[in-house]
Amino acid sequence: MAKFITSVNQVSLNYIRRNNGNFQQRISHLSFVSEQINQITDGNTLDIIECYWVLLLDETNRLLTIGQVSAAGVRDFNIFCREVLQLGLLSNAYRIMLVRNSTSGYIVANDFDKEIIKKVRRAIKLVNIDWSGYVIISSTEQRLIHPTKKN
Repeated sequence: MAKFITSVNQVSLNYIRRNNGNFQQRISHLSFVSEQINQITDGNTLDIIECYWVLLLDETNRLLTIGQVSAAGVRDFNIFCREVLQLGLLSNAYRIMLVRNSTSGYIVANDFDKEIIKKVRRAIKLVNIDWSGYVIISSTEQRLIHPTKKN
């Protein structure tokens, strides 16, 4: 017989949800991703503070919402993955895309990026949320870490 341990009535997340972007638009190119992030941040943020955002998408690649899950870097992989997963589930997202800005302007994935990609992809696979990719942006350019590439 199963033993009742606890119940959860409410999930509280510590993230910033932005609803003033161009939602319900399909993401068809990287510049659209960069434009959306620029719309929800002030102009200097991309060059000063490293942040992570989750773009939550439906099955037709339409943007549902954007959640900022971290500012000033990631301190704990497990908490970060859990927050990304919760956002995906609560928004009923079909797929997610992670976005990070580079304050140095150097937009190549490092070992830390690869570790985040690996852990988040493993977590979302458990709940059937598709992976759309990892984008690194700066104030002048953006780069997609291809979604099918094993990082």
